[in-house]
Amino acid sequence: MADWSIFNQIFTSGHTDMRKPDVDFYRHVLQKIELCPEETIFIDDKVENVLAARSLGIDSIVFDNNAAVVHALRKTLYDPVGMAFQYLYRHAQHFDSITDSGVDVPDNFAQLLILETMQDQNLVNVKWGARRTWNFFIGKPVLVPGGYFPDDLDTTSMALTTLRPDVELATSLLEEMLTYMNPDGTFQTYFDRKRPRTDPVVSANILTCFYSFGRGREHGLELTLHLVRELLLRRGYLQGTHYYSSIDGCLFFFGRLLRCSDDEYLQDTLGSVLKERVQERVGQAGNALDIAMRILVCKWLNLDFGGDGHALLNMQCDDGGWNAGWLYRYGSTGMKIGNRGLTTAMAIRALEP
Repeated sequence: MADWSIFNQIFTSGHTDMRKPDVDFYRHVLQKIELCPEETIFIDDKVENVLAARSLGIDSIVFDNNAAVVHALRKTLYDPVGMAFQYLYRHAQHFDSITDSGVDVPDNFAQLLILETMQDQNLVNVKWGARRTWNFFIGKPVLVPGGYFPDDLDTTSMALTTLRPDVELATSLLEEMLTYMNPDGTFQTYFDRKRPRTDPVVSANILTCFYSFGRGREHGLELTLHLVRELLLRRGYLQGTHYYSSIDGCLFFFGRLLRCSDDEYLQDTLGSVLKERVQERVGQAGNALDIAMRILVCKWLNLDFGGDGHALLNMQCDDGGWNAGWLYRYGSTGMKIGNRGLTTAMAIRALEP
């Protein structure tokens, strides 16, 4: 230590005829500084000394290296949710997604999901404007061979649910989307009948949109609901889906469907099986987005999420945000896409009381 004068008081065990990890020494110091254990922080390079301090209720950190200690102190001394809010507002309207190869991907879907999660239009730059349907990409498609990427029902349903355009446009779009439903209850992903791609999470998101407009029981949509139920029953999401790579991401969107309406038939069809499948995920490894989405669904379903909250806190970066987790992927290449803003928004809602 170059300058001891920065401390108001200095205590050494040798001067008290005690030595660490004797808990009496810790008690002696607490008595002298007139603080409770919960009001103090102890740092030491020996694990046994740290464990002794923790036994008295002192928040204690094992010294490994300077950066690790600074990180631990920041987590201890600052409100993690407050830091996360600061991160979001510092970077507001600049939340481009990124691929797992490091390529920036400006996309509408993540922006809409951030808006739905945070309910603050100032964070994102998405407005309905003059468009009718929505494209996943903002502007020119990225990493798409040939550069052609049609508007899609997944992003359009998210926009309908989140932005709520006028009734005439919403009704017209819902009617049009129904024409893209297949006989088995799945929906085509794109507003292009020459690209007949399907994905059960996309179908669930479209069904969420219909339920949010009070139309979940119409036009054979029970087939779509039972498609989701069957996927849950046979755990058909464990390898992700065509476009959604994350197990917890799939369960999140199924939970979002259940949460969007108190319709009795919807609740009876999905409620119990979804609870079972989400409970199976508690405590499992995952990235920050996986864990944040898992906690959110646990909250929606009134399930205990165990130590997942602590695991999520430990993943917070020094700037207050969380690293991007991989939510979806290119159907053609499997390249994954994530978004720091979305992960941070989800983590805020997960960690809030």
